[in-house]
Amino acid sequence: MKHHPSSKSRWIPLIGSVPLFLGAAWLVGCGGGNTGTGGTNTNPTPAPGGNRTFYSKFNSVLVGNNNLVDVARGFVTLKPNSNVPVAVGIELTAKAVTDLPKPQNFDSPVIYGINLPAESIYTPYTYVAISYWSAHNPRGTGDIPHFHPLFGMDPPQAPSAECGSIPIPANCADESVNVAAPEVPQDYINAALVPAAGDDAIAPGIGLAYEDVVLPQPQLVPGWNSIGQNYFFYKGHMNGVGLAATNDYLLKQEKKSAPPVPPAVNIMKQPALYPKAGYYPHRYDVTYDPSRKVHIISLSDFRLVTSAQVAPADAPALASTSAASKAPKAVICVPSTRPLPHNRPIVWGPDGAPVKR
Repeated sequence: MKHHPSSKSRWIPLIGSVPLFLGAAWLVGCGGGNTGTGGTNTNPTPAPGGNRTFYSKFNSVLVGNNNLVDVARGFVTLKPNSNVPVAVGIELTAKAVTDLPKPQNFDSPVIYGINLPAESIYTPYTYVAISYWSAHNPRGTGDIPHFHPLFGMDPPQAPSAECGSIPIPANCADESVNVAAPEVPQDYINAALVPAAGDDAIAPGIGLAYEDVVLPQPQLVPGWNSIGQNYFFYKGHMNGVGLAATNDYLLKQEKKSAPPVPPAVNIMKQPALYPKAGYYPHRYDVTYDPSRKVHIISLSDFRLVTSAQVAPADAPALASTSAASKAPKAVICVPSTRPLPHNRPIVWGPDGAPVKR
């Protein structure tokens, strides 16, 4: 599984309304396509159980001269009469799966920034970025067209000095910090130590990927053609969740012929300690809604993490190990059309409700 958006050149085509600079420089942001601000609907959509779902606007891209493709939009579902999250995710359109041009070069994706609604403040996540790949290493698992949505927690940081060159070296100071054992989910290890994960364990400004080698997630199995999940850590603390789905699997979903995924695959294993209190997802899903022609890629089953489960900011990390990274990498973009929601942090009370301040 490729762990993050990257590019072998420092520029990629216009995505949304702002060209994305990739490589040694840090991305400032990306646009929201033709849909303007990407802001939240003021009137939430009713959801099952009395829940409320809030959507951002679709991020769109012009393909060719006259094919405007809605790529995806973000959503957050909250419980009735509270701000407790039920789900966060994106709706990837069926048209995006068929009409977006596949990247031409091996190991070089196209990256789409997807806005989340402002209600994402009640989740750990501040943005989503989708990297779209034709193929990447290792051959036999990664060399099939697929999408990698990344749910990021903290905004991407300027890469550490060691990560400021092309290709990215293996000793990126902030990104390659190993993680204290209580903060590593069960059965996950540094992706640099997993041959089936390929040679790209570091995402500059985002962190170091960790993979489940016991289940394992489907993307680590030769002949992968379904879905997958991993975690990212920055400066030794959890910083995001990566998901994956192959084009072929998504197309089979539309035809109701997708092979079943073992139920255990969708369960997100958890650490003993987290970077901050709040609600964290324990499940991910990739489903299809034929009535709206969208693939729903979501995190759900949110459960409260209290202050007693928060790791110290200066928790000692395990002895660092090198994370090999041979190909040039890129920092993903943060949608710049609205303030990042975690500029207004939430404090959670012992009853699981946010504390007014």
